[in-house]
Amino acid sequence: MNASAAPQRIDIEALPAQRWKNGAGLTRELAVGPAGARLDDFDWRLSVAELEHDAPFSAFVGVDRCIVLLRGAGMALCSEDGAVVQALQPLQPCCFDGARPL
Repeated sequence: MNASAAPQRIDIEALPAQRWKNGAGLTRELAVGPAGARLDDFDWRLSVAELEHDAPFSAFVGVDRCIVLLRGAGMALCSEDGAVVQALQPLQPCCFDGARPL
């Protein structure tokens, strides 16, 4: 990408929504590498998601995940026993192993 290129506005609603692997929400993929990669073979991925209800995170073994709450009052990531592991606040990144059960 040319560093001097002008920023582009992305209309999130215009992107196709895909159901999460665990069925608890929708994601809209902004970019993925390599181009055309799927959920089982990407090197990196940037997406915007909508959470519909509480559910365990889908496992992405071998993937480092980073989530950022863009809007809402907050969200709690909990361990399998229900203990709060991380309380998320808007615009504060949280990084974790994609295989970790949360």
